[in-house]
This record gives sequence, structure tokens and C-alpha cells, in this order.
Amino acid sequence: MGGYYQSAYLVLSALDSADARDGFLRPRPDLNLTVSSADGKLRIRAQPPTRKQIFKRAALNKRGWALQERMLATRILHYSHTELFWECLNCTAREGSVGTMGYQINSGLIVDSDGDDLKASLYNTGTDPFSIEDGSFSLWYRIVKLYSRKTLSHSSDKMAAVAGLAAMIADKESARYNFGLWEQDIHDLTWTKATYTAARLENFPTWSWLS
Repeated sequence: MGGYYQSAYLVLSALDSADARDGFLRPRPDLNLTVSSADGKLRIRAQPPTRKQIFKRAALNKRGWALQERMLATRILHYSHTELFWECLNCTAREGSVGTMGYQINSGLIVDSDGDDLKASLYNTGTDPFSIEDGSFSLWYRIVKLYSRKTLSHSSDKMAAVAGLAAMIADKESARYNFGLWEQDIHDLTWTKATYTAARLENFPTWSWLS
């Protein structure tokens, strides 16, 4: 499935739709306006939520499968309830903006990313400062950390929902991948689980974080 998203000319993303049955074209909510007149002149400016706020609260952003789909797609048009967003390997833009914002790949942005800067690093492994310094395996740790915060409707999908990303890294590094871990990197075995207790998945070995 990863190949479909990676090879697609354009992917449409319904950010605020709960599932495939929920529509994404609907009336937009009212926009809050701020009035300021510190110097006696009246000014009105729109105060839409920031891009980060919109993506953080988006229903699609909470789903495990959507992370892989977003990272593999090279061009995405995101539909939110308030506006459109463009995302590709060169830049991001939002409806009504006067310009685009290029990707600024560095460790700080990647660790806290919602997927877009991680994607830029994934597609440029070996050329950007982050990848040269830490390598694809370190990038994989950050992908897994972000993925682990997402939800899946079916726990049996846990490995399949990142299989496309793993295949891309395996191809770049000529690495062997087994149940979420890389044979070439012994640090993979140092994973720890979250504080909450969840039922172990029987189909995965206990030494893997997938279990």
C-alpha cells in the first residue's frame, strides 16, 4: 500500500473527517476578528488558528495509518474545516497566506514534528544535516515515537501501518527489518513501554515494541 501513496501525483487529505463516511466539504465556521486602535486608527485583522493548532487537533492526525500515508506522499492538499493547506517536499503553504514556508530540517524541529519535517528528512536521507549526523535508524526512532501516540482501529494493523516507511528505510540503508527493529542497530532493543498497561499482542515477539 505504501507504493500507492509514494507514487501518487497528489493526495487529498480530509483532516477533520472522523472516518471514510464523514464528508469533508462543509460550511466554514465564522472567523474571529480583532479590532485594535492604539493610535486612534481602526484596524481589523483576522486571527485564524495556527497551522500547528489545526493539525494537532485534526481527527486524521490522531490515526496511526495516516502518519505513514502522509509521510510517503510527496504532494498533499489538506482540507480542514477552516481552510486548505498545501504540503510537498519543498514547502508548505496555507490558504490566504502571502508566501510559502520552506522546510527547515534540524533535530529540534524533527523531534517535535507532526510528520512533515520527518518526511522531508526521510526523502533526503544522506543530504540533510539531521540524516548525516544521526542516520536513518535514528530517524526511525522518531517515527516510532510519533507513531506510538496514534490510534488504530485494529491492533493487528500495528506493523502494517508503518511497513511502507520501514521498506523505504530498508532500501536506503540495505538493512534487514524484523518486527519493528533493525538487525544492524542493536540499540533497537533498548525500547521501553509507556507507563500505562496495555494488553500484549500475541502475534509479535516480546522483544519487539510492536508487542
